[in-house]
Amino acid sequence: MAREAVPLALTLYNRDGLLLVTTPENPENTLRHLLGRLTDIRIVPAVKRRLQPAEVASLRRNINLLERFASPESQGLLALLDFENAAIGTASGSHPITAALASLSSRLSPPALIIIASAPGDDAEATTWALDPWRRKGYEVLFMDSNSHLKHT
Repeated sequence: MAREAVPLALTLYNRDGLLLVTTPENPENTLRHLLGRLTDIRIVPAVKRRLQPAEVASLRRNINLLERFASPESQGLLALLDFENAAIGTASGSHPITAALASLSSRLSPPALIIIASAPGDDAEATTWALDPWRRKGYEVLFMDSNSHLKHT
């Protein structure tokens, strides 16, 4: 991307909130912003999870199927899945990644690439929830792991 001078926007956040939001600009300037904020990056041990993170797409698909083919027997399951969906939405609404992505909404239009550089942890559901509308609008999303490898999800 840098060789082709593809404009990049940078949004940095931590558990406390947004640290930096830039407009799409030359990749060299974006890299300078990032390097200047490295001292703000800290690794926080992940909270031990008891359950697997929900797969938001699968959850929504199951809710949709249960609503279309409703039966008295499926109403309890539908209520439970609706509750889970609402809980994830509520928790994700206050997560810093939601604010980080919202800060890009007026600065970035599809087709565009969003790279998430975050250790997998207790924000997996919030990340999936927050990225879902962006993917549906045509944005590509890549995740950068701790070894600086990019992977498409």
